[in-house]
Amino acid sequence: MCLEALPAIPTQNIAQNPSFEGDASARCDEGLSKDERQVDLLVRLRIIEQLQQISNHPRFRNAGHPEDLITDILNWISLCFCPNFSSDDVAVAFATFNGRITLYVSSTEHCPSSRSLELSKDSLLGAFKRIFERTEIIPNISARLLLRMIVDNCYLRIQRKISLLGNSDSNPETTAHRFMSLVNSWMFYRPEGETSKGFTNMALTHTGDVSETTEYMIQSFYTIANQADVRTDGMSADERFNYLTSIISACDLFVKSSFFADLVNHHTFRLTLKPQDRIFLHTLLRRLTQIAAYKTGAAKFAFIGIPYMLDVLGPSGKEEFLGTSGDGHGITIELLSHVPKSKTFTWPEPPIDRLSALLGLNDTGSSIPNHSRETSAASNSTCDSSSSSCSLGCHFNVHAYQELSRLDNQLRLDLLDSGLLSEAWIEGKQVESRSHSVIQLVHYLEDMNIEISCWTIGTSKPICWVCDRYLRSLEYCLEVECRASEVEEETELERMTPRKWYTSKGSGKVKHDWLIPPNAKRDVVLALIEEAQKEMERVVEEFNYLLAYRGLSGIGGLHLALETSKVEATVCRAFDWDQNACKVYEANYGSGLAQRVDISTLTAEILGSYGAELWLLSPSCQPYTVLNPSAKGELDPRAQSFLHLIQNVLPEMVLSNTQPTHLLVENVAGFEFSSTRTFLLEQLKHLGYFTAEFLLTPLQFGIPNSRLRYYLLARCTPFNFDSDTVHRSIPGAENIQPSDYFEAKRDGSATIPEIRTYLDASTDSNVGSTWHPHAIPDRVLIKWGRLFDIVLPSSRRTCCFTRGYTQLVERAGSVLQMNEELNTTATFDTFLANERPEEAVRILHPLKLRYFTPSELLRLFAFEERSSSFRLSWPPDVSTKSKYRLIGNSVNVRVVRELVELLCDKWS
Repeated sequence: MCLEALPAIPTQNIAQNPSFEGDASARCDEGLSKDERQVDLLVRLRIIEQLQQISNHPRFRNAGHPEDLITDILNWISLCFCPNFSSDDVAVAFATFNGRITLYVSSTEHCPSSRSLELSKDSLLGAFKRIFERTEIIPNISARLLLRMIVDNCYLRIQRKISLLGNSDSNPETTAHRFMSLVNSWMFYRPEGETSKGFTNMALTHTGDVSETTEYMIQSFYTIANQADVRTDGMSADERFNYLTSIISACDLFVKSSFFADLVNHHTFRLTLKPQDRIFLHTLLRRLTQIAAYKTGAAKFAFIGIPYMLDVLGPSGKEEFLGTSGDGHGITIELLSHVPKSKTFTWPEPPIDRLSALLGLNDTGSSIPNHSRETSAASNSTCDSSSSSCSLGCHFNVHAYQELSRLDNQLRLDLLDSGLLSEAWIEGKQVESRSHSVIQLVHYLEDMNIEISCWTIGTSKPICWVCDRYLRSLEYCLEVECRASEVEEETELERMTPRKWYTSKGSGKVKHDWLIPPNAKRDVVLALIEEAQKEMERVVEEFNYLLAYRGLSGIGGLHLALETSKVEATVCRAFDWDQNACKVYEANYGSGLAQRVDISTLTAEILGSYGAELWLLSPSCQPYTVLNPSAKGELDPRAQSFLHLIQNVLPEMVLSNTQPTHLLVENVAGFEFSSTRTFLLEQLKHLGYFTAEFLLTPLQFGIPNSRLRYYLLARCTPFNFDSDTVHRSIPGAENIQPSDYFEAKRDGSATIPEIRTYLDASTDSNVGSTWHPHAIPDRVLIKWGRLFDIVLPSSRRTCCFTRGYTQLVERAGSVLQMNEELNTTATFDTFLANERPEEAVRILHPLKLRYFTPSELLRLFAFEERSSSFRLSWPPDVSTKSKYRLIGNSVNVRVVRELVELLCDKWS
C-alpha cells in the first residue's frame, strides 16, 4: 500500500529540480523564523530516527567496498584527530598552492577538544618531519612510522572498535561460535574453504599445512573476539603498539579473505544465508574494515600520499618545512577555530499530535477518516441499468481504492496509537543541536573561497543522512547561482565551476541533533526540510508493514483461554511487537512473560530453548480478510512472520526434536481459501502433524457476537473424528448448532442471552450528545449515522468488532441504542428528511446512541465472564483508542478455550 499524497502548500520554487519541488518543504512556512524552522526540521528527523532505531534495518555501508585512494587517505588523516574512546567527529580536506600544502580540519564542538586537536596536529607534523628527514624515504618504513603515530594517539578508539567487534552477537563467545557455524555452512558452497593469499601464507607459516587454512582462519577469529574486554592502559607504549597492530593486521586478513569476498560478491552464497545471519556477517565485515583501516590507510598514505606531498613541495618546500617549526611553511594544518556553538531548543507539542498534522491525520482522537464515508457512499450507490457493465467496473475500482485508502489510514492511526512514537520526545523538554564537522568545513571553504584538491573531504565516520542531503541541496543551489552568473556576465573569460564535494558513502542514519548552519541559504534549508518530509513519509510507510505483521500474542486472550481451560499448562513466553500489547500482557499475567520482538527474527534455537509443547498463534489477518479487495495472502509482507515460523523454524525444530507437539492457529474467515492455508496444511502433514479445521462463531457458544473465525488444530497424534473437512461445529457437541446456522439468522437465537447482560451499570444522564462518555458525537451522526449497525440492549446479536471500532463506521462493529421505546428506522427517516442536518441531529438524541465501552467488549470477547473473577487491568498510559484497537485484534477467549481442550483431549 502507498500512503496518500499530502496536501500541497505553496512555497518558493527554487528551480525545476525535483528535489526542490513538491509539497513537503511547504511544511516549513515562509514566515517562520530560523529557530522555528530548526524545530520544524528537528521533529521530522527525530521521528525518522526513532523508527529507524525500532525497525533496526540493516545498512550495509562500506562493507568490503574500498573508496578511491584519495578518500581513503583523507579518512585515515581524519582518524588521526580522533583519540577519544568514542563520539569524536572530524572532517579534513587539503589545498595546494605555490609549493605549499594546507590541511583544513574541522570538528563538532568539543568532539574532540581543542587541546586534543592541537596534540594530534603536533603528532602528525612530527611524523611528517621524521619521514622527510630520512636520506632515503622508503614507503614501508614511512608506513610503520605513520602507523605507530596513529596507534599511540588513538589506542582508546581502536580498543573500543575491537570491543564492538567481539561483542557483535552479545558477547565474544557467542560471536565466535556463530562465525564458526557460518563458515562451516559456507564450506558446502565452497568445499575448498579459505584460499586467500594472506591466510594461506599464515597457515603455512604456523602449521606447515595449507589444508589447515580454514581452521586457522576460524581460530584467528576466536583469538580476535576474545580480545574484546582486554585493556591496554597498563601496557607500555611498545607493548601496546605490538599488541594492537597484531590485531589490526589480523583484521586486514579477514577483510581480504575469500570468505568475505563471497559474502560481498557472490549472490548464490548470500541466498543460502538467513537474513539475520547476513546482517551479522555484514556487521562483522564493516567492523573488521574499520579496524584494518588504521593500517591500510597508513600504507596508502606512505606509498601514494608522501610521494605526492614531496612532488608538491619540491626540494625548496621540503627544506623550508624541515628548517622551521612547520607552522606556516611548506605544510600547514589549520584547525577551524570558529566552531558554531551548539544551540538548545524546546520540544513542541507531543509526538502524536505533531505527527498527526504532518501526515494529514488531524483530529485523530475521535474522528472518522473521510474515506470511510466515501467508501460507504460508493457501496450504497446505484447505477442506471443501461450502463450497468461500465458502472459496475468503475464502481469496483473506486471501492477497491477506497478500501485500500481506509486500510492505509488505519495503519497510520495504528502507528500513532501503538506507543512506539509517544516517547520520541517530551513536550517542553530541551534538546541540544550541534553543527556536524563536514558541514562546518564546507561552509568555511565556501566563505573563504578555497578550492580544495579533488573536491574531496575525509571524515572520521560515514556522514549522516542529513549531512548528505544538505550537501546535495547546497551543490544544486550553487549550480543554479553559477548558471545565473554566467548568463548575466557574458564577458566573463572563465566559466564558474559548480561545486561538488566527494565523501565516503554515507551511513544512511538520521541524527536528530543536526543544527542548521547559521549562514545556510534559505532555499537550501527549505529543500532539506522537504527531503526530511519525504523520508519521514517513506519510513512511516515502511514501518506500517512492520507494525501490521510483527505481532502475535496481543493482550493475552490466548493466554487466558489456556489458563481457564482444563489443560494443566504454564505459559513460558509470549511474543508481540506492539508496545502497548506487551504492557497490557505483563500487567495482567506477570512481568517478563511478554517479549517485544520481531517474530521474523526468532530462530529454532531460540524457540526450542523454551521447551514449549503447545503453540497458540494468532497471525495478522489483513492478508486474508474479505474487507481487503486486493488481499495477497502469502505474498503480503504482513504474512511473512507467520510463514517464517512454519517454513523455516518448525522444520529445524523437528530435526532437533524440539518441536511443539500441539499447535492452534486462529485467523479471519477467508483464510481457508488462501494459498497460505494450503501451504500450512501441506507443511504440517510433511512434518508429521495431524490437523483439524474449524469455522466457528461466538454465537454458537451463547455469546451475542457474530465473529466468524478460522481455527486450525495440529498435533502429533490423530484426532478421533473426521479431519478432512472444515468443521462448522465441534464434533460430538449435539447442543451446538453449526456456525452457518447462526450466520444466516439476523437476530440470533433464543438460547443466546440479551446484550443487556453484558453492559456496564447504567450511567445515563440527560438526553444529548454528551449524555454518556461513549456517546456518538454529533458530527459523526450527521455524516455517517445512517450507516451504523444499531442494536438494542434486548438484541441477541452484535456484528464483528474490529480494531477500527470508533474510528470507522462500516463493518467496524455495532453501536447501542439505549432507548428501546423509539423506532430506529422512523427516527432516522425524520432526520434524513430534514434539510438542515446540523439542527436535525437533535432528532437523533433521544435514541441515546453510543459505542460499546472497552469493558463491555471484553465481556463479549469472554475476557471477563460473569462466572470468573478475572478482570483485565489496563496500564494508566494506554489510551481508550488503544484499548479498542487491542481488543479488536484479540480472540474470543471462550471459543479458543473450547478448542484448546479439544486439542489436548480435555474437551467434554
